[in-house]
Amino acid sequence: MKLILSGGGSGEQSKESDLLFTSRLQNKKVLYIPIAVRDLNR
Repeated sequence: MKLILSGGGSGEQSKESDLLFTSRLQNKKVLYIPIAVRDLNR
């Protein structure tokens, strides 16, 4: 089992981890749990 954690960011900032993630998907089962928190300080 592999675990890939990402801290978010812009598309450009997350590009490397997104590529790693998609490279591991070939014929595999995936549990994806998106967690988004709105910034209340804006």
